[in-house]
Amino acid sequence: MTEMIMAGLVNINTDSGRFYEVADALREIDEVKEVWGAYGDIDLIAWVETRGEYLSEVIVKKVQSIPGVTKTSTTILIPLKKKGE
Repeated sequence: MTEMIMAGLVNINTDSGRFYEVADALREIDEVKEVWGAYGDIDLIAWVETRGEYLSEVIVKKVQSIPGVTKTSTTILIPLKKKGE
């Protein structure tokens, strides 16, 4: 049986002056597929993808432990099949 791919968009707030440092650290995490800067209430958005049900573990143990990360919130993405699939 093939493991399901889990994906999430992680909204990240950083300490003042640590935006680029956190972005660089996120890019070093294998499960982080993309990193975007954002204007508004959040500083960064990371696309995180894992096999199986390890998404929360990656977010808690790897993303939230980066020095300079002050807060995260995550939107879990679910795959939708086209009608008839």
